[in-house]
Amino acid sequence: MQRLARAGIRLFALTDNVRGIVTHLRAEHKFWEMFEGVTCSAEVGVLKPDARIYRSLLEQHGLKPDETLFFDDVVHNVQGAQAVGMHGRLFNDAAQAERELAELGVALPKTDS
Repeated sequence: MQRLARAGIRLFALTDNVRGIVTHLRAEHKFWEMFEGVTCSAEVGVLKPDARIYRSLLEQHGLKPDETLFFDDVVHNVQGAQAVGMHGRLFNDAAQAERELAELGVALPKTDS
């Protein structure tokens, strides 16, 4: 995520957690600071993979589905993103995610230094 942020890639979170848990995660984990915005299912009223939550993310942040890549470790959630026109990829590990990004033409700095 640090390399993505350094490359100027906008990062967003789409979570089925409630706002209180997200607030706690923000306080405990520095990586949350890299997200430009967070969409919580509790605020939208639906869970992934319901299309409405993906559309909410896109609308809240002015994103275009065909220009948005969604990673998740649950295949149904990836399929939900794909159903609304987003690029959806199953997340296994950082190396695999980097290969997926490269296939989409996203170049990242080689190191975190």
